[in-house]
Amino acid sequence: MAQPDEKLLAALNACVIHARDLVESAKLVQASGRVNIAYHLATLALEEMGRREIFQIQEAATHVGDVPPWQMSATQDHVQKLFWCFYGMGRVQEIIDHQQFYEKREAAADIHAIRLMGLYVENADSGLNVPSKAITAKQSQSLISLAELLVTQAESAKPREAIPQEEIDLQVWFLSAFDDPDKRKRILSKQSFENLKSLNDVVAWTRQVKTEIERDDAELRALAEKEITRSPDSLGSGDKDRWRVQLKIRTSSNSIRPKPLKKWNEGVKWIKLMPQQGALSKEELLVELTLGDNIPVAALLHFTNYFAFHFIVGINMATSGFWWWPLAPNRHRVYERIQDLEHKNLEVQLDDPSFNIFTQRRELTDVHMHTLSVCLAALPGPNDQHRALAYTYYLGGLNFMALNSVQWRCEGQAFGNFLESLRLLIVEAKYINDGKSIDEATSRFLKEKYPDLDPHEHESFLQLIRTFDRREGTPIVKLADVYLLKLLCETIFRDAIIPAVMRSKSRQKMEA
Repeated sequence: MAQPDEKLLAALNACVIHARDLVESAKLVQASGRVNIAYHLATLALEEMGRREIFQIQEAATHVGDVPPWQMSATQDHVQKLFWCFYGMGRVQEIIDHQQFYEKREAAADIHAIRLMGLYVENADSGLNVPSKAITAKQSQSLISLAELLVTQAESAKPREAIPQEEIDLQVWFLSAFDDPDKRKRILSKQSFENLKSLNDVVAWTRQVKTEIERDDAELRALAEKEITRSPDSLGSGDKDRWRVQLKIRTSSNSIRPKPLKKWNEGVKWIKLMPQQGALSKEELLVELTLGDNIPVAALLHFTNYFAFHFIVGINMATSGFWWWPLAPNRHRVYERIQDLEHKNLEVQLDDPSFNIFTQRRELTDVHMHTLSVCLAALPGPNDQHRALAYTYYLGGLNFMALNSVQWRCEGQAFGNFLESLRLLIVEAKYINDGKSIDEATSRFLKEKYPDLDPHEHESFLQLIRTFDRREGTPIVKLADVYLLKLLCETIFRDAIIPAVMRSKSRQKMEA
């Protein structure tokens, strides 16, 4: 049983007091007729209740180590704060209008979007947005009533003297699941919320979600591990180990940690992953293959090349980062060294900022390792070459990203390769409709998967695709555009293609 921390209790109480102040302010502003501002204040009250829940989540996370990055930034993310408000308040049993509560719960992003319409004047192509006319009195009053209900409940609730270990373990699992983008989408699905509405009990709902996700993941993991852990059998089975091949790849997006690599190595016999020793231990990965005597020396180079490209595509798809072979230094500068002679020969670095698309390295996790095994299993094999062209283009995009430098800017070539890859991937995923252009399909996909993308950035990106696709002039491509297109390829691969491929493999296994 975990005892509440006094410092945490003080923070939780401060959140409730501030939320109450915001609700009372919202009522006064509502009475004055400025309903758009009242809506904003009510939203802030809900966000403060969301921060309260996040504080408790972060406290629970200390039971399993460092607080994941998304939790650290969640207190600054408006939509996440709203979601966690509704998650935490799901314990409320005395909700007057259950239907309204669960509709609001599912619409955290909508609440934030409506709030923004009521805050800022916009003179867009679609017309003039006047904040005072963007929100109705009914909308505002509805949100104020909901906020007051939740704050009142929090004011009257007494902190539990102790939390059962089973509930702590359940919440820790929930935190871990929320770190995985695929699991997060399943948790936030419409069907999941329908189940929550039926149960009206957050703990029971979380337990149910855990059971379902673990069951589905166990089936998928068993199939993926069977595919990846077996030695290559295209040339028959070897009698003994003969070849040991070591590859080195470098990442600019992820920080390599031994723990997930250890778990991988325990489950995969012929592919071992190890961090580089020394100064590059967090950015270079050693990949060691053990191959049998069934592979003749004449086929060794061919097989090594095939695996190396296969692995590069897999780990980029799995992490949505950037991994490649180490290249020569000074890609981001034309000089070797600059010194400030007035300040004791202090060295000055003036790298081109346009290369800095990864502002911080994300830690390589167990989630990435699991996704990597599934990616490798779902990528086309030697006997599945009708699917290979999309991934050849994807590999071409990675290649040009790696070659990109101040001496030779390759953003355009990288963008073109990823665009061709996406075109084929959306066909493979059966996502594009007959007669639909690539920009139409991409627009629909962006709205579904990245609804918070700024509308201006959305349209600018689509215009870039049109210019590229129709060869209208010379497009100016930024590295951020390349990375977004790369991310779309990876998202559709993980969300649509992997499940379809694994289902097909499962059917083949049952029919065999």
